[in-house]
Amino acid sequence: MLLGGEPLPHPTLIWWNFVADSREALQKAVADWNGGHPRFGSIDLAGTKLHRLAAPELRGKVR
Repeated sequence: MLLGGEPLPHPTLIWWNFVADSREALQKAVADWNGGHPRFGSIDLAGTKLHRLAAPELRGKVR
């Protein structure tokens, strides 16, 4: 959900937990997330039953 402020001056695409202004940016976000890129930070899940979810691959039409 995006709330408040002036409308963005460009189309906005949403896929899984990512928001971007191009399909290429979404593809990079998926690849970076699934590759453990440090731009997303880290969470210590040791000692829990939790695990990091992989982002689904970008397929088909995105709005």
